Amino acid sequence: MYVPASSNGLPIDSASFWADGNNWPVTGELDVMEVLAHCKDTVAWHFHSSTGSEGDCIPLSPPAGWHTFGADWQPGVITYYYDGRLVGRAVLGITSAPMYLILAFGVNPRVGGPVALPAKAFVKYVRVWQQPGAHH
Repeated sequence: MYVPASSNGLPIDSASFWADGNNWPVTGELDVMEVLAHCKDTVAWHFHSSTGSEGDCIPLSPPAGWHTFGADWQPGVITYYYDGRLVGRAVLGITSAPMYLILAFGVNPRVGGPVALPAKAFVKYVRVWQQPGAHH
């Protein structure tokens, strides 16, 4: 996914890549990557469920440009990767409920980073695989 930047090189425009269940928050929300205002010059990963939320803000190097984001969802744990590097693990309230993927690109300075218009999103590919016997 291409992460856009402001003139000072910081992520902007509230880009996100996530998965959601059909009954939030019970089924969970798996945020692989999102630009959030409270993360300032970084991007974030999270897992939200009815039992709580777990996540972190992670700097990208460089902050803007093409990056790969991934999540390995196993029973009881989600491991997050940015550019092939392990950046965090969530273990709180991990569900096994089916989820659907969302690639979003918003422009909301209250939630996301600073806004630059016109906003554009660029995604080179999305790859999903399921291990034999998994029911995600």
